[in-house]
Amino acid sequence: MRATISPAARDAALIWPPAVAVAALGAAVCVFAAPGINWGLWTLAAALGLAYVVLHSRARLTPAMVILLAAACALALGTGVTADADFYPVILLGTATMLAVAMLLAAGAPLHRVGARFIALAPIEGAARAVGESSRRLLEGVALARSGRDARMLRGALIALPIVAVLALLLSAADPVMARLRVYALQLAQHSTMVPRLVCFVVLGALTLGAYGIAARPVQPADAKPTERPRLEFNDTERLTILGSVSALFALFLALQVSYFFGNIAAVAGNGVTYATYARQGFGELTVAASISTLLVLWLQSHAARGDREGRVRAAALALVFFVQLLLDSAYRRVVLYESAYGYTAARLYAKVYMVIVSLALIALGVEIWGTLDTRRLIRRVALAGVVALIALTYWNHQAWIARRNLARFTVTGHLDEQYLVSGLSANAVPTIVRALAALPDEESARLRAALGKEYGRRWSVPRPSHWYEGSLRSRQAHQALATVGIP
Repeated sequence: MRATISPAARDAALIWPPAVAVAALGAAVCVFAAPGINWGLWTLAAALGLAYVVLHSRARLTPAMVILLAAACALALGTGVTADADFYPVILLGTATMLAVAMLLAAGAPLHRVGARFIALAPIEGAARAVGESSRRLLEGVALARSGRDARMLRGALIALPIVAVLALLLSAADPVMARLRVYALQLAQHSTMVPRLVCFVVLGALTLGAYGIAARPVQPADAKPTERPRLEFNDTERLTILGSVSALFALFLALQVSYFFGNIAAVAGNGVTYATYARQGFGELTVAASISTLLVLWLQSHAARGDREGRVRAAALALVFFVQLLLDSAYRRVVLYESAYGYTAARLYAKVYMVIVSLALIALGVEIWGTLDTRRLIRRVALAGVVALIALTYWNHQAWIARRNLARFTVTGHLDEQYLVSGLSANAVPTIVRALAALPDEESARLRAALGKEYGRRWSVPRPSHWYEGSLRSRQAHQALATVGIP
């Protein structure tokens, strides 16, 4: 008669193997290793492990979980492409957040709860819950090992382990492959990285075991809706007054500057006065004003005490959204004008990307106001747009594009900021800069080459990564490009 497997033993067999494998992979390829394809490989393994546990415990992955896991993998794999170290913390935080949200959704959190606060706290809450769950799973595993057939299997494994080890040592003396494995094992045990790798294995093991343990639990029915606490609410008159006042201010601002706001400035580019006042001191303030106004509309609509004049309030809110969109469009144009006069930088490109995201948020907000406002749904859509933008910036070599635009400006203006090209941009731009050396005048080419040698001779004075999973595609391309012009 076949023995019945307990639910605890079945769960242990489901979650322990992938958790141990993912933790071991992280300890092997991420400790003392440069960011590269290793981050993406570990994230892919962790995501596949979570999907495996969910599919085998519930037989279904929700679309939201699939999107989150796919986006986390795509973002983490970007470290194997970009050589921009400034992106690494953002990639790490974004990947951790998406994995944590996916785990919490697997734990039974309803999608409609995912808002700004939920997303911000997801890494902390997810880590705390995973550590607590891993402790329970560890105690559960000890209890299983001490009972019945599981205890006999454990005792057998403990007896077999030293016997197998002794026999393997004996056989290694007669086989060159096993001899190499023995030497490698001894070197690994004596290596200075062994303790950090063990610590990393324990930490990642606790997180993955807890996450998979949570995903393997049956989804509990949603709790009854808690009694809502009293909150600040604005009636129709108050909202009309606030929205109308801000709209009037923006309308006045646009009317006063309509003569030049969207046109060309009657000044020579680069005179240092008109553009500095008009552009540099303008787009930042306008972008902040647009962001604040977007949050104001969202806040008022989510704290509304709706009355008979709700239609007028909705029209006022849509009017303010329209004015904010005009402000944002003008801020974007100011950045474009400033770039044409003073050159292209990563900060100015990121400002334009941010404006595009805010513009998309305004469109989504208008759609929500026109229908039925769901704040959390709006935040999820805006967050998705932000993640897509981050992934696009990670894979698109925008810094090479910036270098090309500045080099093209040199043929028109005769001005080239070699210091920014070399030190202000990452190694992503190096191949583009090296290819341009032959086309530049001798003086500029010599200065740019000297700056490259000084910057990367200092920055890359340490040996290159020795493992296949370290470094990145563009880092390797930068090394090769520098070697072509004699820069080690």
